[in-house]
Amino acid sequence: MNSESYCECLKDALLPAFYTKPGEDDWLALDKKEEYILMQDGARPHMSDYSYEWLLKKLPKKINFTDKTEWPPRSPDLNPIENLWAILQDKVVERQPQNQAELCEVLQEEWWAIDQSTIQKLFDGMEERIRRCNSVEGGRFSLRDLRKET
Repeated sequence: MNSESYCECLKDALLPAFYTKPGEDDWLALDKKEEYILMQDGARPHMSDYSYEWLLKKLPKKINFTDKTEWPPRSPDLNPIENLWAILQDKVVERQPQNQAELCEVLQEEWWAIDQSTIQKLFDGMEERIRRCNSVEGGRFSLRDLRKET
């Protein structure tokens, strides 16, 4: 993935979710009066100048984002999306796609099959991930146990 494709994903999937009204699928249905942070890790597509400029221009005003200075290098991944990627990976591996076309199809099917309650549990588990990180003084800790709880 490069910066352009990352921003395209945000445009096609994330931005529409911000604007979903309660009762219309209730995907995110964010309260527009609140402020939010789009957490990004240090991946190059997230931290590029292109992505930074795109986010400045395209994100709703109440949604901020982490930039190069806010995500310490080699920090444990506390971001809930890392757990979501692991869940998706487990589901895709279980189906054993045989070629790139099958992989793309399986990825999309499994991504859209993830229940919103799973995503909510990952979000709700942020406090526990922070607690575990603190208990090992900022070192690595197993996320696998946390994934089993979702």
